[in-house]
Amino acid sequence: MPQYIELKTSDNMNLKAMYVPATKPKAFLVWIPGFAEHKDRYTHFGGWIAEKRISFAAVDLRGHGESDGKRGFIKKFEDYFQDVDALLKWSREVSTDVPFFFGSHSMGGLVASRYLERGQLSRPIDAAVMTSPFLGLGVPVPAWKRGLANTISGIIPSAAVPAGLDPSLLSHDQAIVDAYVKDPLVFNNATARWFTEVVKQQAHVVSDAKNVKLPIFVGQGGGDQIVDVQATRDFFQALGSADKKYEEYEGYYHEVLNEVKKERVYSDIAEFIEKHI
Repeated sequence: MPQYIELKTSDNMNLKAMYVPATKPKAFLVWIPGFAEHKDRYTHFGGWIAEKRISFAAVDLRGHGESDGKRGFIKKFEDYFQDVDALLKWSREVSTDVPFFFGSHSMGGLVASRYLERGQLSRPIDAAVMTSPFLGLGVPVPAWKRGLANTISGIIPSAAVPAGLDPSLLSHDQAIVDAYVKDPLVFNNATARWFTEVVKQQAHVVSDAKNVKLPIFVGQGGGDQIVDVQATRDFFQALGSADKKYEEYEGYYHEVLNEVKKERVYSDIAEFIEKHI
């Protein structure tokens, strides 16, 4: 059964995290979820991997799930780094005697990428795992919309607009889609400042990928229409890691951990972790 913990960031934000400790753990995997979702959507995966003796923890970023903050809003993208720092510092207190892995999905992958590229880590990380990182938009935003977002971001940064995410593109598993739509912790709006901050980071994530040297696994849904699959490929190729693995799951939608054949992805992640213990 998952445990729930509270974290506090350096700027006094209260975050909620889910922890699934493994019996006699041989590794520890922490996870940064995607935009608009939350930690509890990883309960199944966390329980599965804990049975492999890999402890698991997922955090609600600020403005997400049960954590503090206006939904879908940040003043600056780097604020998310404080959330990552809080999670990593907590994990260091809980366990330092097993190999440590840094996992992420979708926007969490953009946060993790930029955090790793910056190189200022709160604890040593043995390897990273990413699924369908949000390094570019699956459908390009027209120039006029970008211009409008930039204008609003400077005037009313917290102005909320529909995120435009189609839940049916998350997974081929209709039960997953239905649960997402009915989930009270999932939200549908983004803010102008969030959008401009994300686009700003996406513009540099591939060119800065050479700064990431640690072992990394990137799993991408081949049928993903939410993120730019080519941006994921470009990022992987540009990584400075000598030890890296890319797996593109043909036909899989965005949430590869929630797809009909998710067990293949689970196994690939577990195998990668096993090789780096």
